[in-house]
Amino acid sequence: MPTLPADYYTLIAAFAPIFSHRIWQHAVILLTGAILAVGKRTVTSVLRVMGLSHDTHFQNYHRMLNRAVWSSLEASRILLGLGMALDMPLVQVADLAPQALTAEKLDEIEAALNKRPS
Repeated sequence: MPTLPADYYTLIAAFAPIFSHRIWQHAVILLTGAILAVGKRTVTSVLRVMGLSHDTHFQNYHRMLNRAVWSSLEASRILLGLGMALDMPLVQVADLAPQALTAEKLDEIEAALNKRPS
């Protein structure tokens, strides 16, 4: 299964509070795959990138988005907060592509996440 540099997981970890522990495991796979996917970022393409296209329980990833209890509004607040911490225009926040994230930007994000009120 492909992975991201460790610094990227600092960004992904910002979303952990909105998911239960069981759902979080699926969310990390979907978020990682969404970053690595080329073209459309459907659940199917994300699972294909992650090497899980033949997983017998692929429907669990679809269910995670459809039936699990999590707040897309809270996720958007976290994403917006990350963008504000980086002082980025909203269009750039929506496309935090791997090539756009330098070590300095990742350090800024981590510092901003540590300053966030709980």
